[in-house]
Amino acid sequence: MEIITGFFVGGKDRDTKHFGGKMNRVGLFKFAILSLLIFSIITVSSSVQAEEASIPPVLYDTSYICPGGSIFDTLAFNANSLDDPSVELKITDGPGTLEVERFFDVDTIKGYYSYVPETEGTVTVTYMVVNRFLDSLYFIYNYTTIYTDSGSVVSIEDQNFSSVACDLNSARDLQIEATGDNFVFNLLSGIGSIDPTTGMLTYEPDTSGTFEFLVEVYNGCNSDTALITDQVHLNT
Repeated sequence: MEIITGFFVGGKDRDTKHFGGKMNRVGLFKFAILSLLIFSIITVSSSVQAEEASIPPVLYDTSYICPGGSIFDTLAFNANSLDDPSVELKITDGPGTLEVERFFDVDTIKGYYSYVPETEGTVTVTYMVVNRFLDSLYFIYNYTTIYTDSGSVVSIEDQNFSSVACDLNSARDLQIEATGDNFVFNLLSGIGSIDPTTGMLTYEPDTSGTFEFLVEVYNGCNSDTALITDQVHLNT
């Protein structure tokens, strides 16, 4: 009988950055537990052995994500005759979608699993892989979702500053204010720099006039931006 072997690469997706990445202004954090399972379908003569061999293996994976984020998994199996339509990998029970891709040069069939949990908790997904002789193997995956502490809303409002300077050789320090938890500041546009922790924006004006800065606050899940203006008047 043909041997089917397979392995799991937990938490990997082809196109999405998971750790600290953003997706439609919703960051996506994932700490996946990598699992490796190698199995085979073999002919057994004993009914007891056959019963034991038919028990589906159970795997576990925990994902730490933002509310509204997705969990991902990649599964791969070695299989011959991939051009045979009877060779397949699919979900037989449980939520989510599985996109299947065949790699004929390395005799491998892969499945890319994705799911958007509505709440925290555990969902159970049953997969089935079938070879060209219609031998099938089932396995069960329990995916647990835990929301990160970064799911709170962060906010920053437009802010205006002004000053009278005797010369244009000294640095300006602007204290930018924002609300929320565990966020960092990021200067998206404008000269100078901003301290990511304190929000102190520092720059050196090279002329009198109005200077504009676009500042973002981001906590790993949510973000907000604001326009900061500083009017500098030279006292001559």
